[in-house]
Amino acid sequence: MTTLRQWLVTAALGIGMTVGAGNVLAQSQDESGQQRPENQQARTTQQQPHPELVAQCLDTAKNRQTQEDIQGLAVLETNASGYNPGHEYPLVVNLQGEGNAIYVVECQVDQQGQAHFDDIKARGQPKK
Repeated sequence: MTTLRQWLVTAALGIGMTVGAGNVLAQSQDESGQQRPENQQARTTQQQPHPELVAQCLDTAKNRQTQEDIQGLAVLETNASGYNPGHEYPLVVNLQGEGNAIYVVECQVDQQGQAHFDDIKARGQPKK
């Protein structure tokens, strides 16, 4: 009886771990099976320091006519933690693109705390 009980417990644990691993894998991949940026150290705008500045910078960048499409890309990192209100600041936001592409969005924050788009630069190779 003990052997049967041990087997049932082991089987239940194995099934639970397999289902849990499947859920983690499903959550970490998109429809095409590619890794999602949030599982590559990317964070949402709200998790960044000064999320309002980061969002404002990205909004102004999205409204510009550029060759780079940054719609829906996740924020990897930003230098917003160094921003001191009331002072001008060169804000840089790194976005995770397809493949190993990283888009560097540069904005200038004025003394009133308004972010103004400067430039977008692509680094790495986009997935083809």
